[in-house]
Amino acid sequence: MEQEIIDTLTSIGLTEGEAKTYLALSAIGTSTVGAIIKYSGVSASKVYQILQRLMRKGLVSMIVEEGKKVFTALPPDMLLQYLDNEKKIIETNKKKVSDIIPILKLKQGSRTKLPLAEYVRGEKGFASFRQKFFELAKEKHTYNAIAGSRVAFKLQKHWFPQSEQFAEKHITQKVVYDKYTWHEKDESVHRRSERKDYYPIILKKKYTDLPNLSTLGENTVITDVDEKGEVYSFFIHNKTLTDSFVKLIQLVRDMGEVPKGYKKEPDE
Repeated sequence: MEQEIIDTLTSIGLTEGEAKTYLALSAIGTSTVGAIIKYSGVSASKVYQILQRLMRKGLVSMIVEEGKKVFTALPPDMLLQYLDNEKKIIETNKKKVSDIIPILKLKQGSRTKLPLAEYVRGEKGFASFRQKFFELAKEKHTYNAIAGSRVAFKLQKHWFPQSEQFAEKHITQKVVYDKYTWHEKDESVHRRSERKDYYPIILKKKYTDLPNLSTLGENTVITDVDEKGEVYSFFIHNKTLTDSFVKLIQLVRDMGEVPKGYKKEPDE
């Protein structure tokens, strides 16, 4: 149960040391640093810094008794006050960030040369790449993709919102699926029937375990998972290589068939 409490406290923004210290103080009551170290397990070299941070967060109080500093955990209801304060700070910071985003975009847009390739790990990194993918695209570009099953299910909550974004720019969506990825996905999540300018192709059963590869405009994104199941992505800024990938994806499309209820892409 104690670990569950610590996990909850860290999830709202406390460090592990702060969570252990607050939990220890809550259990033992008003006490000196020695007792806090004993019951919390935090190191003596860090305990004062941790207590200072908890005091600034409004979760611990301190008085001096007989020349010694004595600390008390404030009532648990103060955790809600702490979250309210954090929410206000976040909203203020969101406003500040919103004000500087146009300036940062202008600076990035003025760069004479983008790196040939970029690399990120994790789902958040993947999402940031996909957003940049969309922002760099122009009206009526074509999105070509192979929906690799290793990534398709793990990141499936992203695909329909991405498709809606593409529709805003009237981007044609040409996606190739293996049979497993096409048939096993949850309809309420993939919502393929609601997609616009969408032309799927299903490969034969023997074509499986493909990578997740997509092109849009002059850019390519490759996403996969490593042996530990962690997502990683490459963003490639290169027209020549992207054009080659477009040809490769078209070769793969030519080996498949249009699923029932969908139409062939007019230019194919």
